[in-house]
Amino acid sequence: MLGEFRTLFRLDNTTFTSGKTNIKDGLLPTLAEIQNATKVQDETWLQADGTYITKYDWNDFIRTAPYYGVYGPGFGSWYIVVGKDDYNGDHLKQELMVHRESSSGDTVQLNMLHGTHFQALSPDAFPVGKVWGPWLWYLLSIVAL
Repeated sequence: MLGEFRTLFRLDNTTFTSGKTNIKDGLLPTLAEIQNATKVQDETWLQADGTYITKYDWNDFIRTAPYYGVYGPGFGSWYIVVGKDDYNGDHLKQELMVHRESSSGDTVQLNMLHGTHFQALSPDAFPVGKVWGPWLWYLLSIVAL
């Protein structure tokens, strides 16, 4: 039996300020925005203007996302999906991919090899010898000369 199985990068929040999934691209909320809002549940906060901040805004359908990651001026950290055979769930399976960590302000990039967010159970059983991957992590730095 296997519960949640993932890799997680905590990246500098002043360098990697934006996130990109197949369905969302833009600035991640700042730690100050999170701290100045009212926590309503789990990782969800109500802002004074009536809008919500939640790390779940940055989820996506895992089988349709060709790549995802975080970036800022001159930098990017990307997972490029080269195969989807190892994913649990069907075409409706969603997973959390990037977000702002609410306690530290870190920019977080996840590779959920077996996630338990949205439509998955923790005690899933896998055959002996199951292969996880492949996937490509691409760290990009553009330096102007």
